Amino acid sequence: MTEKYTKNEYIDIEQDYSKKAFIIPQDIKGLSDIYFLSLKLEDENNRLLSSNFYWLSTTYDTLAQYSGLEDLPTSDINATTKFTKNGENSTVTVALANPTDRLAFFINPKILKGIHGEELVPAYWDAKYFSLLPNETREISVRFANNDLQGTEPYLLLEGWNIDPVEIAISNNKNVTPSLEYGDVHLSDSIQKNKSFEIRIAVRNSAASGEALLKSRQFLSIDGVKQGFKRIALSPGEEKQLVWSGVKIKESGKHTIQVGNSEKIEIEVQE
Repeated sequence: MTEKYTKNEYIDIEQDYSKKAFIIPQDIKGLSDIYFLSLKLEDENNRLLSSNFYWLSTTYDTLAQYSGLEDLPTSDINATTKFTKNGENSTVTVALANPTDRLAFFINPKILKGIHGEELVPAYWDAKYFSLLPNETREISVRFANNDLQGTEPYLLLEGWNIDPVEIAISNNKNVTPSLEYGDVHLSDSIQKNKSFEIRIAVRNSAASGEALLKSRQFLSIDGVKQGFKRIALSPGEEKQLVWSGVKIKESGKHTIQVGNSEKIEIEVQE
């Protein structure tokens, strides 16, 4: 998330016509194995007309290993909505902001029928599966038929590759995202240094009703250092067990283990 190259070009272009703006050089210095390219087209009043976002590799697609996208740190998203009724249809405008210094990758907005409800379809978005760079803002909108709400109030759900889900009541912009509840962590009775052991924990969606899945990355941390994560998707009231096998701790003594936002537990590692 450090800028290595930027270029702005002003062009005059006729309707229904294509024109080359500029060529991106191939010798940009300091690129990581996986890097990102953001392209934006704006009109003379700086209004966004089109945007494209690419994840690329210095080894090119034939040799690229994009598994590094799994390591993207978690990012947060702020959102406010504006609801407009127009006869038989409605429009929701969503102002989004990434307040962090991390990439918010592959954001997928949805309209839900009622709190934690099923996704409203059809819904006509002007953008889906987009990304926000650090401190970037964007406005998107969606149009749908009022009858398709079936008498419910619309809610906004934001999901993404590396963002925790956010659910917002469109009527008052209140955050109504259900929390996750954690059961007791189960470990081996005796943990030895450099010996594999297993960690189990139950995770539950606290929502009482509805049909929307709560999707999340649950990180395992040892002594505050993240060791990897499991992806989880829970319907309201659903509980699943997460299991980490083959966990090892190299040093004997007291250590702490935490899964997601569960309480930290202290363990003793024997020689």
